[in-house]
Amino acid sequence: MSRDPDGVVFPDRREPPLYRNQSCLNNVAIIRQSIADSRRHCDATPKSAWACTVHCTLHNRDTRNMTLQGNGENTRNCAVGGGPIPYFRKLLLCLVTWLAIATIGMYVKLKSTARYPGTCAGVIGTGDMSGPCLSKAEKHILEKKLAHAENHRKIIMAWDGEKYKATYIRPAAAVLNRECGSCVVTTNNTLMRSQDIASVVINYQSVAKRHLPSKKFRKPTQVYVLQVGEPPPLMKKLGRFNSYKSINRMQFNATMMVWRDSSIYGPFGSAWESRQNGRRLLRQRFGDDIKNVLTSKTKLAIAIVSNCKVGGAKIRLALVNMLLDRGLRLDTYGRCFNNELPRSDHKLHSSDIIFPYKFYLSFENTFHCKDYITEKFFSNALSNFAVPVVWGAAREDYEAVAPPNSFIHVDDFKSAEDLIGHLNYLDRNDEAYLQYFRWIHMPRHHFPHHNRKYGYCQLCRILHGINVDDAYSPSFNASHHIPLLSEKVYPRTIPKFQELVDSIEPEGCFWSNDEFRNASTDSIASRAYEVT
Repeated sequence: MSRDPDGVVFPDRREPPLYRNQSCLNNVAIIRQSIADSRRHCDATPKSAWACTVHCTLHNRDTRNMTLQGNGENTRNCAVGGGPIPYFRKLLLCLVTWLAIATIGMYVKLKSTARYPGTCAGVIGTGDMSGPCLSKAEKHILEKKLAHAENHRKIIMAWDGEKYKATYIRPAAAVLNRECGSCVVTTNNTLMRSQDIASVVINYQSVAKRHLPSKKFRKPTQVYVLQVGEPPPLMKKLGRFNSYKSINRMQFNATMMVWRDSSIYGPFGSAWESRQNGRRLLRQRFGDDIKNVLTSKTKLAIAIVSNCKVGGAKIRLALVNMLLDRGLRLDTYGRCFNNELPRSDHKLHSSDIIFPYKFYLSFENTFHCKDYITEKFFSNALSNFAVPVVWGAAREDYEAVAPPNSFIHVDDFKSAEDLIGHLNYLDRNDEAYLQYFRWIHMPRHHFPHHNRKYGYCQLCRILHGINVDDAYSPSFNASHHIPLLSEKVYPRTIPKFQELVDSIEPEGCFWSNDEFRNASTDSIASRAYEVT
């Protein structure tokens, strides 16, 4: 037996191998100090009551317990912290509790991120251009779903698709690629009776003509989608709908529209696709050097307009004529100028027609109607290295979908002369002009919604329980009721169509002559219309 400087008795000072374990030595030191402190405050207590023997017992290679044995007539527990529960039991209880809490926390977090993944740059629900950033686990789930989709193809019916050749009405490919979910798209209406049809896409023109599939063929599991390629004010004024009753009777599950917060986003194009098309053309013709494009830009501006008889189309024509009258060097094509393109050249994005021009007048037939930006901007202008001069949607709508610094907005100028002067300046200054094409070499993450899938591609993913593209919607928020990765196809419903239109269309969306005339807008277009 030996005694330490404070008088505490220890049975063995030879320090067996166990004492050479650092953690055990630390525990012994702590207990020694605790006992010494207690002894100094308890001089009246019999000495034997505070003489403790410390035994470190090795139960196995990985588990160590410390047993404290007191002796004397007033034996007390000398463990650090005191109490009737031995120290190792407290430690074990704390460890089990911590593991339980950690497990529950990880489970809750995993469930939360599976539904509402974070964004790459910002917070979901703000219209963030980056969309969702999936974790490794979520990416693994997504990959498994896409692999499963390859072997379990869904069939989408593009109702009356043979009548409408535009790619925004029906996809160019009969089988969508793997990233979209590998769906098969058919335009054969006679297949409606097939049990394999997972979704039916009906264009608004078919609804207007009352040419609709029979309800007796509809199955509860099918997703019926209303596809609209025009702003609702235009549809109403053109008389394509006498009322919205025919739409409401169909009980559509989703909409495919140009609005960014449509249940299925259906734009006329995208910034990233325009970049890819333009880059391909650049490499083929000019060796990937944007400066070489200037050698082919021999003309200033072009406008192609074939609709000029109704509503906003008249305002558009008045604006084009004003620019011509004020001296803009502009070549005009289309029925409105008695210079219709030959049928063989009617594919407006043909580079042979547009490519020689520095600027393309991308004027829409509506004014400030939300997100209404057509192929004039994406296919005709951007893909052919013609800077789009835009009018129609508001600037913020263009900025939400366009490559950075890629367009000129008419509303930014006080007069037609100011606009023409700016175009002439860019014509003389090559460096300033080429600044509008810096986006052609920008990496993908600089482009708005660069990973967003839309149209038939988004629909196919929805049919396989892949709803991650919903996170790009400006109206998406944390209370979104559809999981972004789900095991089933969640039902999607839309309100009565008139209510939907009223909730989405901004107050300043004008289409008719009277609406535009009565609007208190001090713009070039309004002054152009006053002249007519």
